[in-house]
Amino acid sequence: MATTTDLIEQARNRYRELSTILDAAESVRPEWKQLQVFLAMAERLFPKELGDGSQSAPARDAQPEIRQGVNGNAGTIADRAERILRGRDRLPLKDLFAEMRAGGWQATGIERNDQNNLRNTLASRKDRFENTGRNIWRLKETPMQK
Repeated sequence: MATTTDLIEQARNRYRELSTILDAAESVRPEWKQLQVFLAMAERLFPKELGDGSQSAPARDAQPEIRQGVNGNAGTIADRAERILRGRDRLPLKDLFAEMRAGGWQATGIERNDQNNLRNTLASRKDRFENTGRNIWRLKETPMQK
């Protein structure tokens, strides 16, 4: 039978092993998050080419930590949202938000505030954006588009 000292020493050794594993995992988390956002966006943009996405399962609410603009798009929140929505039927706010972040939009960096700001911006520009229900947004049709 193991003594108390042996059990404590085994626990300490296992703790050190697990700490090493956790440190290694944390060091790759930023890259993992970037890939998660990229794959989610790729699956939305190219659904036919990538199949049903069952091979990779990025979280739908991925929170990118991308701080540099990756597509060079600048402008107001409304301008950025319009660029993303152009050519699409509609997009849920959380997906639009994720794509704006992936495109380099930093805003305050506080996710809840930035998501509310985006929603308020879209809602206040009824001439450009339309909420089709359940926080799903699209570009409003102009008379020339009809």
